[in-house]
Amino acid sequence: MKKHLLLVGAGHAHVATFRNLHRLTACGHRVTVVSPSPFYYYSGMGPGVLSGIYPPAEGRIAVRRLVERRGARFVEDKVVAIEVPQRQVVLAGGAKLPFDVVSFNIGSSIPLEGFRRFSGPAITAKPIENFLQARRSLLGLLARGRRLDLLVVGGGPAAVEIAGNLWRLVRDAGASAAVTVIAGGGLLGRFPPALRRLAVSSLETRGVRILEQRRVVALEADAPGHGPDAPAAGVGPAGCGPGRVILDDGECVPMDFALVATGVQLSPLFRDSGLPVGDDLGLRVDRHLQCPACSGMFGGGDCVSFEPEPLDKVGVVANRQNPVLYHNLRVALSGAGRLQAFEHDPAYSLMFNLGDGSALWWRGRLAWKGRIPFLLKNAIDRRFMRRYRNSETHL
Repeated sequence: MKKHLLLVGAGHAHVATFRNLHRLTACGHRVTVVSPSPFYYYSGMGPGVLSGIYPPAEGRIAVRRLVERRGARFVEDKVVAIEVPQRQVVLAGGAKLPFDVVSFNIGSSIPLEGFRRFSGPAITAKPIENFLQARRSLLGLLARGRRLDLLVVGGGPAAVEIAGNLWRLVRDAGASAAVTVIAGGGLLGRFPPALRRLAVSSLETRGVRILEQRRVVALEADAPGHGPDAPAAGVGPAGCGPGRVILDDGECVPMDFALVATGVQLSPLFRDSGLPVGDDLGLRVDRHLQCPACSGMFGGGDCVSFEPEPLDKVGVVANRQNPVLYHNLRVALSGAGRLQAFEHDPAYSLMFNLGDGSALWWRGRLAWKGRIPFLLKNAIDRRFMRRYRNSETHL
């Protein structure tokens, strides 16, 4: 019996399945991919797109073209509800899509609800395509010739990469700007001291100011019609004037543009649809990446809560889930074969692009900064993207 496979989201954990969709459609199965964007933006290259190290086309995959070439249907929309008994999802546009087998890879977002905020020159580091929006907005501001105050809110790897690549963007534009990182819990606080020292040294040597153990409570713009008494509105990338951030100790820091890279938050989609979730609202999945409460429902990446053990929300974990997820979706569609277990290996390396031609490499207690880590990261990232970009036009 031929079935309908629904793939919700275009993230790391789905790209291997996208690449092999022709094998599923050749067997007579229908496949529908739902994503808010026709592109998959690779997080590993996002900060490099911000600085201009990589042109935008190098940091993304044309998912619509890739899946349609393989006989699947692409729907540019967002799932807002899952009707489990009816085995269907509800889209933001109002349509309903039934499924026999479904997989979710909808990622995470960066919450802004903790800030008292008004419409102004700020943008979050997720979704990854925001890096391209930020670059365009910043180049417009830098072209005005005034010295800018640029802020990075957050203290994790993304904040480090953003700060270094903001410095690169300003330098290459021949402009002037002060870059400040506000790291509430300390810069790279969960990493070994050796890695933290290398990151701090790299940024401070280039004039980046780092404020630690200070938290942002408000992002405010000085544009006409905005201020403490103005109605609250969403933060957007199109800056219209200088503003400020307010810290928890009352200090005001001037701001022309801010990039927010604080901790991620998962969508309440699964909880609100009555599905079992973890403490982080991720869809609970077993070792086969299948939801135990709904046969034929799978997931990977940031949006799932892995029952056997907590998983770090990093791209390398989602990438390792790729072959397992594809295999199990194929088994669920065919009804033949055995599901494969995802065996998590807690040992992995991370590399951070510092924007000056060097990178940080980290694994366990080891840390290394230099040109060689950047060349290694660059080669890995380009090879990964080349493989899937080639799939846009070749089976």
